[in-house]
Amino acid sequence: MLLANHPLLGKTIAGDKTSRLTIRAAEDVARFSLRIAPASAQSAGAAFGTPLPTRIGGMVENGGRTALQLGPDEWVLLAPVAEAVLWPVASIVLLAPQLRAPNPDANRPL
Repeated sequence: MLLANHPLLGKTIAGDKTSRLTIRAAEDVARFSLRIAPASAQSAGAAFGTPLPTRIGGMVENGGRTALQLGPDEWVLLAPVAEAVLWPVASIVLLAPQLRAPNPDANRPL
């Protein structure tokens, strides 16, 4: 809606004869922010169905899914809208081992 009236819509860069700037609305996708320890990136990529990039600024696209690494422990994951309901469930499964309640008896003196 807002992009339909964007002031740069359909404009070209003045003086640039070799390329053309085109601004258009992006497709709807599900977007997720993922912050995990880098050591968990491989298993997170497996759960997402696309390997996570291993360098900041890296991007991996596969099967309609995209993963972008923003920082050492931060990724943005893009997936088809139809899959949006699956990722909160997948994230719970992925993080379940880290979310277990601590054993209160583990530090109790004998």
